[in-house]
Amino acid sequence: MWIKKCIAIVLAAGLFFSMIVMPMGCAHRGTKIAQEPPLKGDDNPCYGSLLKLVLQGLAQGAAREVGGDAMGEILSLLGWGGGGNDQQYLVDMSQKLDNITTLLSNIQGELDELLKQLKIVEGDIIANANNPTKEIGAISHTHDDLKILSQNKAGGVNPLALNQFDITVEGPGGLYIDLLVDNIGLAILPLTPEVTRPILDNFVKLALDKGDDLTHAYLGLEQYFSKLLYYQLEGVNLIVEAKNYRDKANIPQNNNQNAQRYLNDFNTTKLPPEVDNFINNVYFLILSRVNLVDSANFLPSEAQEILSRAHFFRVQALNLDHFGLRGTFIATQDLVSSVITIGARNKQTGQIYSGTGTLNTVSGTNLIQLKTYDYWSGNKVQPSSDYTVIEYDFGDVPLGDYDILDGNGTVIGSATVQKFKDDYTVPQDGSETINYGHFTISRRVGAKDAFNNNVIWNWWYKDLKNTGANGSAAAGARYAGLKGSASNDQYYGDDELDANFIYTGSATTGLTINYSAHAYGKTQSSAIVDEKGSANSKIRYTIGIWDQTTGKVVHILKDTTKTTPDNGSESIDDHLQGNWFFPNPSPGHGYYIYFHCHIDGGSYRGSAGGNMTIDGIEGNVYITF
Repeated sequence: MWIKKCIAIVLAAGLFFSMIVMPMGCAHRGTKIAQEPPLKGDDNPCYGSLLKLVLQGLAQGAAREVGGDAMGEILSLLGWGGGGNDQQYLVDMSQKLDNITTLLSNIQGELDELLKQLKIVEGDIIANANNPTKEIGAISHTHDDLKILSQNKAGGVNPLALNQFDITVEGPGGLYIDLLVDNIGLAILPLTPEVTRPILDNFVKLALDKGDDLTHAYLGLEQYFSKLLYYQLEGVNLIVEAKNYRDKANIPQNNNQNAQRYLNDFNTTKLPPEVDNFINNVYFLILSRVNLVDSANFLPSEAQEILSRAHFFRVQALNLDHFGLRGTFIATQDLVSSVITIGARNKQTGQIYSGTGTLNTVSGTNLIQLKTYDYWSGNKVQPSSDYTVIEYDFGDVPLGDYDILDGNGTVIGSATVQKFKDDYTVPQDGSETINYGHFTISRRVGAKDAFNNNVIWNWWYKDLKNTGANGSAAAGARYAGLKGSASNDQYYGDDELDANFIYTGSATTGLTINYSAHAYGKTQSSAIVDEKGSANSKIRYTIGIWDQTTGKVVHILKDTTKTTPDNGSESIDDHLQGNWFFPNPSPGHGYYIYFHCHIDGGSYRGSAGGNMTIDGIEGNVYITF
């Protein structure tokens, strides 16, 4: 699994609320919490209504219930029915089979349209993956055979025909359809993902490579997973049918596993990892579009709506006992040191509810590489592409507007729990049945702010004669400057602003130094040449990288000099912006990015002077990986 579930923290009501514990000064940087309406546009509602009925119907059928939403009793009714309501139950179950067939046709049609928009060919999705096409065809064909059988009268089918269908499902060697269901699962979660690609990962990789619209990419992922899931459920239904038939006919069960045990095994061991992979790929989509440079707008604008819908779908696919208020926290790992409790306060009643937090680490794969960011610990920096995701569950809380509270009881966002239908729509006709709300929190100090906040800044000067130095390493006023002049004498001086960090990554990982600054100054000299006078003046600035450990200059980013002999003037006014890739930084070495100013000059029977300043540095120098 690429979502590594680290800890599940069950938060008891009445505990003193606390939130994500952040490094000093980072408590609210890059925070985004929003409550948005369901996805709009070309998307159709997810097929939650029928999904819910299928899951509940299978549970009832496996428990040998007849009537209501039960599925999985067709063979029993065909062989041993005949009671007053049996024929109606048979008709109802047959209609559900028709509905599933229609649904799958609609899913495929809408998936085809989405693939056209995404410019993805389905053959590319199954390339290098366990191709589930044959399994889907075999399950669909057997499903159609059951539909044909279901058209008969309750209690009116020859036992030989029922036995033959049972053999088709269970297979002469046992577990035929079960193997097909498992093989679809192996397309989603192959045993050797480094050799055979997970099929949903393939889909996301194709969407990312083509730079597709994020919402359409998500909807395509949801549709494709829905297709695989429904064909699996078709197969599960066939197995429940056969196992219930065997119970009725006193035929030994394969592996001594009746319908109830089989369904419990599918729901607890096979289905959850597949749903986790779907959600993990949703995170892949979102994290592929994060903004790592600026603190604002870390997550793409579509993230809240996508996460809200994805977790709604997840609750349905796992047939969990409530929707309620849920939330997602996404952060770079340098901003999370512990997770305790967050609270949700109902604005109407004042009641505070505590959440259940599950902490996950989302990492890239050989197929999908997540964006690498600068991970700071003090002034030490290394690359990382691991992200923290915490999924919160506050339970089936009442409808209303909620404040989301941090550990100090401070409001850090809001959410709304409202009525939904089970197809993830919010109509106003009173037919809504589900209480649901979702919020998203994000934390990231962008590379620009992280550099300024974590490196050690120094300003210094030396060897001043007839020269004044001015500068500052303080936040908000970081610059370096010199001004000097002399008549019939010398002037000179150096000053520098530098930013020190220690690289703690590997020797094989390079980094990019990004910089922007304003360097400006003027030099002038004047001499009475007719009286053998002379003058000279020079200004210079240098921006470079210095290795503190070796004492050597690594690279000069910019070096500009202007001089004037005897009489004249020169000026510098450079607005600088650039970057340099440092291919081989040494682990454990301290590096300085320095902004150096130098002036010097002198005169005999004349005068000379100059000034040099570098500013515009703060917020414009940073490291990326």
